[in-house]
Amino acid sequence: MTAIAANRLVPEIAAFDYWGVERLALGIPHLPVTVARKGWEYRNRRNYVLASYTKTALALRTAEGLIGPDAMARGMRTYFERFSFRHPKGRDLVEVLSETSGWDLGPFFDQAVYRDAVPDWAVLAVRHRQSRPAEGFGWDGAGWREVGEAESSDEADDDSWLVDLELARRGDFVGPVDVELRWSDGTIERRIWDSRTRWVRWRLEGSSRLEQVVIDPDVVWALETNRADNYWRDTAAAVDHPLWWVREGFRLAGYMFLRFS
Repeated sequence: MTAIAANRLVPEIAAFDYWGVERLALGIPHLPVTVARKGWEYRNRRNYVLASYTKTALALRTAEGLIGPDAMARGMRTYFERFSFRHPKGRDLVEVLSETSGWDLGPFFDQAVYRDAVPDWAVLAVRHRQSRPAEGFGWDGAGWREVGEAESSDEADDDSWLVDLELARRGDFVGPVDVELRWSDGTIERRIWDSRTRWVRWRLEGSSRLEQVVIDPDVVWALETNRADNYWRDTAAAVDHPLWWVREGFRLAGYMFLRFS
């Protein structure tokens, strides 16, 4: 149904972000829910519905984003063919998806289904500073020599930037996540952070300023319900236009919707 709406095959059906609605529903409760538990052990009926339908769907959606739609399709076909007219268990699906995709999805499903781990990543800080030629005295191996501010024309024209980027895993869900870096000269770079540690600092160097950072730019982690802190944008040139205050006003208003974007 969502594919039909997105492709506008039936104009009467308005397109909407189905997975955004699911994340909104999962993010409302104050306590996380665990999928793999007996029905009568849930705190209430709403938690039962969230775990059985909403969170399960978001977990499978995230798994598909991690291994790719083709691998997911192969895995589901193999699972159907192998366990037709049998009584499979939850671990059987995990084993089949791991086998057909080449990914070890056991740790992922352990956290997403058999525990109540919550994925949540954030951009903590971004600090810029220009790289300038050294001054004073330096050791060249034979003796001390004076180092000038611009020993050569190349060094004098050097305009490189050093950037310290700090990322954090605020949730307890551990897994790989893409980080997109956009520089002011239009260059876009992608890196993968395994998020095994609580935080990491990357030392970056480039010929221009870092303009934007987005954690999980493709929204692979559908299970992450709080995405407001996944974004960072350079505001050094915020007053570069007479109507800058209008632009910043819209940006602040947009923060209300970033959490489930």
